[in-house]
Order: sequence, then C-alpha cells, then structure tokens
Amino acid sequence: MDSNQLQIMMEDYIIHIKKDHSRSAVTNPLYALEAFLDINNVQINWRKIRRLLPAQAKKTGKHMGYKRHTKDTCTYC
Repeated sequence: MDSNQLQIMMEDYIIHIKKDHSRSAVTNPLYALEAFLDINNVQINWRKIRRLLPAQAKKTGKHMGYKRHTKDTCTYC
C-alpha cells in the first residue's frame, strides 16, 4: 500500500470516527497505529492527522462547577 493512500485512509477514518467519539477514544488507537507503522518504517504525516482530532474537552478549571460565595450563602461572614 502506498503511503499517500494510507494517509488518505487515516484522514478519512479520523473524520468519520470523531463525530461520535471523544478525543481520548480517538487518540488511543491512533497511537497504536503510529507505533505499528513506525516499526514497519511507513512514513505518513502525523502532524496533519493530529490536526483532524476533535477538540480537547476542558473538564477542570477556573469556575467549573463552583459558585462564588455571597453574603447570603456565606456562613462565617
């Protein structure tokens, strides 16, 4: 199989699977494929493929699920 053809197949796969899955569900099999292709000396553009991945969902951070205390809700004010 030609590396250009493999590149196109990988891009189509990422575009297809990212509609229904999270970023981690897509990246885990992708890293396994990258390791397999690296061992077999198949060169494809991984930078281009990683740009097609879904956006990272921010699960923690400033004001995520937290409410500021006001004078009415504060017990020690």
